[in-house]
Order: sequence, then structure tokens, then C-alpha cells
Amino acid sequence: MFSLINSQRSSAGLGALQNSSNLTSIARSYSKSMAENGFFSHGDIWSRVNASGSYTAVGEILYAGPGSYNSPDSAISSWLSSPSHREQMLSSTYTQMGVGYWCDPNSQHEGYFTVDFAR
Repeated sequence: MFSLINSQRSSAGLGALQNSSNLTSIARSYSKSMAENGFFSHGDIWSRVNASGSYTAVGEILYAGPGSYNSPDSAISSWLSSPSHREQMLSSTYTQMGVGYWCDPNSQHEGYFTVDFAR
């Protein structure tokens, strides 16, 4: 997912985002929480992603899909088709990204992707 997003950014003439282990941990925990607690929404992104107060900008994109839709390619395709998600993914504001994924076959959507962006 990380490479796919940076590939899209490169195609749009943007620089690659750096992988952040902190953002990856936050994103993965959030994907797990959505799967285990039966919800799909952003909630308070700023407080969750920027709890340490070290970022000047944060953003997030989410995707959930069962079966054959439970894939990075399906997520990227969905985000590119949505103007607001495409804008987040291709924003020049961000310098870092963390990708989280959690799959629970017994959950409503099965696979949950969270991508957190920050500067």
C-alpha cells in the first residue's frame, strides 16, 4: 500500500512520503479497532494521530472491503475515484505516512485499511 500510494504521488509529480513507524502503529491500531468494534469512521483524527502534538498537519483515508474487494488495489482504486480521498492521498502538505491494515473475517467489512498522513 505504501509503495502504491507513493507511485500515485510520483505519477502526479509529487515527492514520495517517508514511512513513519509512529503513524504506522497508529493506523494499524485504528484499523484493528474498527474491525473489532464494528464501526467505520474517522472520529477525531487530530487527537488520535497527533496525541504527542508533534505534527503541524494530519490527514487520513480509510477503506474497508470484503472478499475480492479486500485488497490494496481495490483501496487505491476507490480513493482515486473519490475527489476528497484523492486530494488527501496526493496532497503536497504531507511529508510522512503510515499504513495500517487489519483483517477480521467475522467483521462487517472483513479488511480495514487506514492511511495516516502528517507533516
